[in-house]
Amino acid sequence: MTMSQILKRFYFYPVFSRVMAAVLGAYVFTNVISLLLYFVFVNTDLLYLETDSVNRDLLASGGNAALGAVLLSLLIYPLAGMWVFYARSATRAWTVMLVPSLLGAGLIYLLLPAHVRESLGG
Repeated sequence: MTMSQILKRFYFYPVFSRVMAAVLGAYVFTNVISLLLYFVFVNTDLLYLETDSVNRDLLASGGNAALGAVLLSLLIYPLAGMWVFYARSATRAWTVMLVPSLLGAGLIYLLLPAHVRESLGG
């Protein structure tokens, strides 16, 4: 094996791992964050304590909450993908993408209504 082949292999795997972290890891991270934002937007008591009932009902509607979460996810995904290449190592990039995603998924499961959790087998 020549030195150029060794260098190609040496640089290929970390870059490939970062690309996969940016594409897949950031996708999972963004979806979990957008679902958490949806739950926060639907439960407006977490955000607005002193609003009138008309504004609270408007903010708490499912369509507006989903739209707001999706719009914010369009900002989060590219930022997460860019951060992966800014991280010191590919391992750190994967860790920062997956650990909050797993914690957020657990929190989403707890925020689901009881009948939905039962249908998921919990």
